[in-house]
Amino acid sequence: MVNNKKATTKKRAAKKTTAKKPTTKKRAAKKKAAAPSNSTLLAVTPVNKDHAKSIAALAKAVAKSERADKASSAAADKVAAAKDKAAKAKANAKAKKTEAAKKAVARATEGFDKANAALADKAAASKAAAATTVEAASEVRAGIAKDQAKQAAVAVFTAKWEKAFDRKANAAAKAKAKAKKTAAKKAASKRRAAKKAA
Repeated sequence: MVNNKKATTKKRAAKKTTAKKPTTKKRAAKKKAAAPSNSTLLAVTPVNKDHAKSIAALAKAVAKSERADKASSAAADKVAAAKDKAAKAKANAKAKKTEAAKKAVARATEGFDKANAALADKAAASKAAAATTVEAASEVRAGIAKDQAKQAAVAVFTAKWEKAFDRKANAAAKAKAKAKKTAAKKAASKRRAAKKAA
């Protein structure tokens, strides 16, 4: 006779071990709303004087940033031109091997270094202007958020006040109706009493 009990318990144990799998919790990625662009922020109607000032500051920062970007782009073009000039001078010096050609290489290299230094300065100015623009934009957004929070608070207060007013009005109406009813009852009882007396 075969002992089936042992065989079934082994199968159950095997099932239990294979059934357990490590579960990984997947967190839902929160989607952030895209921040409004600078042009959108500049078109916003100011909510107060401070907000108007921050919008004006943003406009100045954007203009300054655009100028800095143009200057940086122009400096990059100058660097490219100086690089080409230096390469041509080096090629010329290799071919001719004269003192004038060597001097031309030195001048071209110096021009390239100057252009590179100017580009670094312009790039730094552009970066600083961009940072100022970001800061100004965040101030404008903060002003908008503050105004929205204020409006939300006013809406909540108004809703509460209206609810309380409605409750009081309903209570007053009920009290008035009750008083009217009791007055009508008293009047009816007086009439009955008068009829009986008559």
